Amino acid sequence: MKVLFLSLLFAAQGTLLYAQQIEYDPLLKEGKTWNYQVNYRVFDAVGQLVVKSFNYQEWIEGDTIIEGRTYYKMQASTSETAVDYRQCWREEGKKVFFWDDYIKQDVSLYDFGASVGEHVAYMGIDYTVNTTGSFHAQGSDRHYLLLSHGEYDCNHIWVEGVGNEGLLTESLGHTLSNGVDIHLLSCYEDGRCIFSADDFSGIITAIDTPENVTMPATTGLFDLQGRRVSGQLRPGIYIGAGDKCKVMKK
Repeated sequence: MKVLFLSLLFAAQGTLLYAQQIEYDPLLKEGKTWNYQVNYRVFDAVGQLVVKSFNYQEWIEGDTIIEGRTYYKMQASTSETAVDYRQCWREEGKKVFFWDDYIKQDVSLYDFGASVGEHVAYMGIDYTVNTTGSFHAQGSDRHYLLLSHGEYDCNHIWVEGVGNEGLLTESLGHTLSNGVDIHLLSCYEDGRCIFSADDFSGIITAIDTPENVTMPATTGLFDLQGRRVSGQLRPGIYIGAGDKCKVMKK
């Protein structure tokens, strides 16, 4: 009986420690930094389409009060430009908002507390949470959500405390309409890397998805070199209807 009691006690302690380990990690913290690679396409001297890139960074520095609420100040710069004060952000519970100074109200970007089957609105479009779970990255366990819009839309990834695969201010990692796409390289907190692009592979191995995904050519799916693709797709990142999509396998 004593052995059984100790076993149950140790198991309970282990469960408690694990629960504590994956407690909610806020997205917004003073000094937090996101590093990106920006890719854009231009024609060279002989008319060939080539991809060029530069580095881009967002970080939180300082705060301000708007209508009685405290907001973090989001700063940004590139390897070619000076610091640009972008937006004011706040976090309430597991929801993240930015202040739209034009319409004078909050705009919702993330809801890390959404459950499977729930709907979240982004830029007037309704997205559904398909999967939630946890995975290991940089020494910590993190929650993730996979969202999609429509039957043929690929999963968009949200990572708690990090954001998504693309620009933080584009919560579904949209590719810009002019062909520019932005990829998250890393996220730092207090000078320590808490997430890198390679850590997204942990989500791929954590979920159960079909080995092959078939999409009709009418969806207008392209690889990162701008070539149209259809039929059975290999695992990787594709562009469809202006959105970055990830095809995964277990």
